[in-house]
Amino acid sequence: MFIGYGCIIMPGVTIGNNVVVGAGALVTKDIPSDCVAAGVPARVLKHISEYQVKVYTDYDATKLLTAKEKRKYYLEKYDPGLSVGNEAHPGSDVCPASNTLGPKRI
Repeated sequence: MFIGYGCIIMPGVTIGNNVVVGAGALVTKDIPSDCVAAGVPARVLKHISEYQVKVYTDYDATKLLTAKEKRKYYLEKYDPGLSVGNEAHPGSDVCPASNTLGPKRI
């Protein structure tokens, strides 16, 4: 069970097993097991298995990548038409002269 920050649970309310209650929710009615609930007043949004599928499919495992590897990964994922290393992405913080991360120095 995970109860979000600032959640208010009214007296007499029962919360089932394996439940996620969103931050700031006001729980006024019983919450069944294996679901995600949020809102004021809290309502069941989805079954926990649907929530887990969404979380795991949207997850990008980039924690162990270097800054350059992360940049390349995200550019390929979100802007596949741009070839990394040839041109700086518009508005990016890559210095084209050295092709390193960081502010452009003039």
